[in-house]
Amino acid sequence: MSIRKTFTLLALGVLALLLLSCATPKPAAVQPETKTVPDIVSPAGAKTGWEARWDKTLIEARREGRINLAGPPGAEIRIGFTEMFQKRYPGIFLEYSGARSAEVLARMSAERRAGLYTVDLHLGGTTTILTSMRDMLQPIKPFLILPEVANPDAWMEGKMDFADNAGELNLVFSILANSGVAFNTNLVKQSEITSFWDLARPQYKDKMVMYDPRISGSGLANATFWYYHPELGLDFIKALAKNNPLLSRDARLNAEGVARGKYYMTLAPGPTEVAEMQRLGLPIKFSTLLKEGTYSTAGFGSAVMMDKAPHPNAAAVFLNWMLTQEGQTVWSRATAYASRRIDVPRDHLPEANNPDPKGKYMSNYKEDMVMKKDELTPHLLEIFGR
Repeated sequence: MSIRKTFTLLALGVLALLLLSCATPKPAAVQPETKTVPDIVSPAGAKTGWEARWDKTLIEARREGRINLAGPPGAEIRIGFTEMFQKRYPGIFLEYSGARSAEVLARMSAERRAGLYTVDLHLGGTTTILTSMRDMLQPIKPFLILPEVANPDAWMEGKMDFADNAGELNLVFSILANSGVAFNTNLVKQSEITSFWDLARPQYKDKMVMYDPRISGSGLANATFWYYHPELGLDFIKALAKNNPLLSRDARLNAEGVARGKYYMTLAPGPTEVAEMQRLGLPIKFSTLLKEGTYSTAGFGSAVMMDKAPHPNAAAVFLNWMLTQEGQTVWSRATAYASRRIDVPRDHLPEANNPDPKGKYMSNYKEDMVMKKDELTPHLLEIFGR
């Protein structure tokens, strides 16, 4: 073999060995055996108590993605709640359905007969809730998480208020204590109305409109106050009925009728509707507190958590936000109701809607009083007709 061929073969062999060494990986160094363990948060950074509950609730609420809220009618409250809540919690859509409690009850009853559960949280009056919705509710206290909400010092009388005797179901966050009368300032002078008995004067015959007292609502609440008041009673209700007040189930039309001069005054007026007429510059105002005093109620300002709620965590987030100072301020400005939170401003309220610390108020919204209304209803049907 020639020397050239020998060198060529040796070169090829060396090249093959080099290529083989590059292609074969070197054995890795032996590592000690390890086990996969979950991340552990140091005790100093761990969240406990309400913070842990709140974070978990927020995570689950964003997974649910929405809350179905049945609240009072009116564009102001729907817009106020929707805009501010979406700003604070953009991952949770608020579906707001506005209607009176009796209408909400009828809707939910029909849905539940069909096996549907669409409402998470309901804001409304205590009468329908306590008399007709109990079997649709779950305790609301477990959903109260934020310290700002649960702190009793944030609320009137140093406690959160409930309409039900057990203090578990029907949370009351508003206090409504107007005089029960709103009048057209061009047709009636305040000096002409100092007592409820003044409403029975012949000069007001066929000139008044009243929210229907034969159904749950402000009319029945007013009638209950009259019935149990020692200076009024059934005699006053009969005397008032002789003046033939028009009974209506539309609070906005009642306020508008007075504001435009169709009627002299409206009894059991809605503060939201009267406030709306006042914003339009129309001549309507609440009477000052009459000598017999008045009653306090929740109006639409009480909350209940529905059982089998489809979005319970989102409902909890909304409920807690609504009960903060911010949420209650939105509520109060939209409804003209005073909040039971003591840090919510009241300078925007009509004078008659701002509870007087020295005023005389009968608590008509509590369970004991609500259940007594069954005694009154037959009398009202007899006096005003069916």
